[in-house]
Amino acid sequence: VQRAFWLNFFNKQTPFATGPEKGARNSEAAVLFAQIHKPRRGHYKAEFTLVTENAATLPEGEITRQYVKYLEKVIYQHPDVWLWSHRRWKREWKEEYRELWIDR
Repeated sequence: VQRAFWLNFFNKQTPFATGPEKGARNSEAAVLFAQIHKPRRGHYKAEFTLVTENAATLPEGEITRQYVKYLEKVIYQHPDVWLWSHRRWKREWKEEYRELWIDR
């Protein structure tokens, strides 16, 4: 939690792991977001969105900011398929995390 990026997620201060962004930036990898739809029983469709072709070109925290915005949009569009059991809000915000706040 003390190394996580903190942002508003559904209007609640929420930590997000920094590892995926750091790994992409260190390897200068392309970053894609994926959304999976279930148009009918037994059929799935994946939709990919290109974030960047080289993660190292974006400022630190930008990929995570975009991910949070994208994730909220996907959940609003299809709330019935979102798994809420992962306890996203099990950590409470503390003022000592202020330097890790990356939301605008």
